[in-house]
Amino acid sequence: MINICFFSMAFSVLAQPLPAVIPTGSTVERLAAAEPSRETIYYILRDGVYEEVVLSHVPEFNGGDEAMELLLQLNIRYPDAAREHKIGGTVRVSVVLNEEGQMEDAFIHEGIGGGCNDEALRAVKLLDTTGFEPARLKGKAVTVKFDIPITFRPE
Repeated sequence: MINICFFSMAFSVLAQPLPAVIPTGSTVERLAAAEPSRETIYYILRDGVYEEVVLSHVPEFNGGDEAMELLLQLNIRYPDAAREHKIGGTVRVSVVLNEEGQMEDAFIHEGIGGGCNDEALRAVKLLDTTGFEPARLKGKAVTVKFDIPITFRPE
């Protein structure tokens, strides 16, 4: 069994490999349990430099954290090269959300190779199809940057 773990906002999830096909009309059971994780650090762009801030309202995935977990779980696949070479570790994907909650950029902040970087980035970019409720600082929507860590664990 191959485990993929991702950390989102203030929780972490251990994703289990999914069946190739999920029957239509069936209830998708809770695929993983949330565990406490470290807090997400947010940055805003001021005078051309990203500064760490405490937001009055953090960005929220439309549909909530559980929907974000599920979307990532359904879309992340452990890369064959990483599996063959037993590559594991955490890929940190930096995400920049604009004032409307749309993803302006997503890039690898820290990677581990073996195809895991590309897979984590691909899955995180899919989050933009649903979008986010924008971050706010003192009531004003702001562009914000934060990391979404995704951990690949070979077994």
